[in-house]
Amino acid sequence: MKDFRRELEELINQHSMENESNTPDFILARYLTDSLKAFDKAINAREAWYNRLPSDKKSVLLKDKFEKIANEINYHNECAKATLGDTLKITAEDLAGQKLSVYQVRYANPLVGDKKEALYYTCKAFNTEDAKDQAMCNSEFTKYIHMKYFNKKYLISYKLDDNKEYVIGMVEYYTGDPRF
Repeated sequence: MKDFRRELEELINQHSMENESNTPDFILARYLTDSLKAFDKAINAREAWYNRLPSDKKSVLLKDKFEKIANEINYHNECAKATLGDTLKITAEDLAGQKLSVYQVRYANPLVGDKKEALYYTCKAFNTEDAKDQAMCNSEFTKYIHMKYFNKKYLISYKLDDNKEYVIGMVEYYTGDPRF
């Protein structure tokens, strides 16, 4: 790719294409080659989505996806460790074959504040514990919790119907009875 980029720099310079934006030709060439790489990645992701990729490329894309998800889960677990205690360390291999589902996390401590207040967080997670970890790492969720009186027995998580539509990442705070 380096030879192509060098030739592209020369071509940009030869046609004075850098003049319009007042950007050096090597920066434009790098931008264009990076754009081509990003486009290739997008095309491969699309082909994987439609199951049209050869299995070797598909496995690389899935591994990258699982590593990214595992890193995100581990980050949430580290954030939640102070509140929830020990959490699991997840690897990309642990995630292979697992499906994310929609969960809702509810926190309502009857001993603190208005007895009818409740807090909800909707997320995609692997299980109820992962959903709780995500909620406790969400500052929008935790800002409503009086951490001095936090009790994890009032933090519950349950799986929602995967066939319905939800706003993922949504935090809802009810000061009245949430059943009405």
